[in-house]
Amino acid sequence: MLADAIAAEAWRLHRNRAVVFWGFIAMPLGVLLFNLMLNTWIALHMRLPVRLDLGQQLISGVALTGSAFFQVFYAAAAASLFAADYRWETWRLITPRNSRANLLVAKWLVYGLFCAASLLALALVALLQTLYGAALGGAVTLHSGAFPAQAALVFMVSWTELMLLGAVAAIAAVVSRASMAALLTAIFFSFAQAIGMAAVH
Repeated sequence: MLADAIAAEAWRLHRNRAVVFWGFIAMPLGVLLFNLMLNTWIALHMRLPVRLDLGQQLISGVALTGSAFFQVFYAAAAASLFAADYRWETWRLITPRNSRANLLVAKWLVYGLFCAASLLALALVALLQTLYGAALGGAVTLHSGAFPAQAALVFMVSWTELMLLGAVAAIAAVVSRASMAALLTAIFFSFAQAIGMAAVH
């Protein structure tokens, strides 16, 4: 039953192109365009070689989702995913086919799957940026041979943060039955977490 719910929720989210784009694609795409323009400007105006460490670029790219600003995109996707059935009053249509618990867990797991894909997209963005820097005549290095393990660790930490953000949005959506309340709660949690981490450091 859970597998059926996951397949159904994945299909529904896949068809919701606005949420998929703004929640999981817009941020990696924006980072790619910004970095390409920045590298071009440095190469043309400062006459300096673009020096890029491939390992560090991959790690930094995946770690971008730790920013409260970038987490807003994922919070919006989570809020839409979990609160849509309350907004459109479609729970009564889908719960006869599966339990609400299974459907909520499926939504969370599908959200996690799309988050993982978005993180992989950020890693690809870092790779493309590095290759573009090399094409501009920059120096591309790989200082750390241990970067695959470091990148995997950063990936898991970033993914866990996004999953926690999704869980907060899910709880807020269930309690409030409103997408805006879920979004604001998730954003507040994200910024509170960032402030707390900054205070600890």
